[in-house]
Amino acid sequence: MVVAFAGLSTAVYRMARQPFNEWAAEQMSASIITSSRVNNILDQAQEDHKSAVKERINSVSQLRDIVDVTKALFAISKETAKVEAEAFELKQKVAAAAEIKSVLDSWVRYEASLRELERKALASHVIDRARVQLEDSAL
Repeated sequence: MVVAFAGLSTAVYRMARQPFNEWAAEQMSASIITSSRVNNILDQAQEDHKSAVKERINSVSQLRDIVDVTKALFAISKETAKVEAEAFELKQKVAAAAEIKSVLDSWVRYEASLRELERKALASHVIDRARVQLEDSAL
């Protein structure tokens, strides 16, 4: 029985060996094609990643002077704030000077009108006295 089993196994092995070898060869060639396709995709992804990293490095290297630029801009903004504060102070001084000038001008007009009234009163008083004296001397 062992001999019959060994004979049958040998016959099955010889008949199945050729189709199995062909199938295995097809699977190997398909595997190689798929493997090369996957390798191509991975290589392309690696190249894309390298170029993206290089672009990022270049864009960041352009910003390496940003600290100095920021410091300069901060200094300019401080100077601008100082100049604006001085301008505001000068505007306030000009406004105060204009207000003082208008008050002084009104006082000058008031005193001028008082002097004018005093002159008119003095003139009318002198004229009245002169009339009175002329009337008294005429009698």
